Amino acid sequence: MYGEFALNGLFILFMIYTSYLFFRRSRWLPVCFMWEIALSFLIVFIDAVFVALSLGISTGKPVSQFLQAPTPEEVGQLIGLAIIGLIWIPYILKSRRVANTFVR
Repeated sequence: MYGEFALNGLFILFMIYTSYLFFRRSRWLPVCFMWEIALSFLIVFIDAVFVALSLGISTGKPVSQFLQAPTPEEVGQLIGLAIIGLIWIPYILKSRRVANTFVR
C-alpha cells in the first residue's frame, strides 16, 4: 500500500511541476509535457507490475499469478490517452503559438 501511495504521489508531484512550468513559461514545458503523457500511459502497466511483484514477494507465489490484463475500461482510457498524446505532443513541439505563449 505504501508503494502504491508513493508511486501515485510522485506522479501527482510531477504533474504539479509540469503545471508550474506551464505558468512560468519555461523552455522545459514541452519535454515535461511529453513525459507526463508517456507516464500517464505507462503508469497503468507500471502499477500492475508493481502490485504483482509486491503480492508475489509477500505471498511467495509466482508473480505471473497476480498479473492481470487491463480491463476494457482501462483499454479505452489508454486508447483515448494515446489519441490525445498523438494530437497534443506534435502541436506543442511545432506550434509557433505555443512557443510564443508558453515557452521563453
